[in-house]
Formats: sequence, C-alpha cells, structure tokens
Amino acid sequence: RQGTLVIDAMQRAVAPARLLATRAAAPAAPVRRVSFLVNRPNNIKKNQAFHQRQGTLNHAHPTYLRKESDAAIANGMLGVSVGAFVLCLVGINDMTFGWGKLSS
Repeated sequence: RQGTLVIDAMQRAVAPARLLATRAAAPAAPVRRVSFLVNRPNNIKKNQAFHQRQGTLNHAHPTYLRKESDAAIANGMLGVSVGAFVLCLVGINDMTFGWGKLSS
C-alpha cells in the first residue's frame, strides 16, 4: 500500500512537467499576416444595394459610374486618352513629312 502511495505522489509531481513538455513541443499557431483582409465586416448587402440602384445623371450609367464624382473622373480620363491619341497622330504626321527633324 505504501508503494502505491509513493507512485501516485510521483505521478502527480511529474504530471505538470509532462504537460509543460508537451505544450512546449507543440508547434505554435501560425501567424496570419493577412488577417486584416479576412477579419472585416460583411458589407455585401449594402454594396449590392449601391450597385443595383439607378445611375447618377440620366439613370443609364453603367456600374462604374455610380457616385457623383465618377462621371468627372471618367470624363477626365476620356480627355487624357483623346489628347494622347491626337499627339500620336501629330507625331506620325511630323515623322512623315520630316518636320521638327534635327539637322545633322
């Protein structure tokens, strides 16, 4: 009977050390570096309502022209694109006739 008491006391003394050893040996939880992308509120219903409503000016705008400022941005980009196209045509014309050519 005394032998079993000694064994029980030894097991109780070793149990916390064994528990700590298994916890230390277990791999740590991986660090998620993208949790700021995942842990976000769900705004799907609000975004659907926003993109399915009528347009801003004549109720016929596509989905990329939903805010009031979107029309100004789209018109600005259209102006830049047309300007770049016109400058390309001017450059082709100048190369064709040799205008602006540096004399060598």
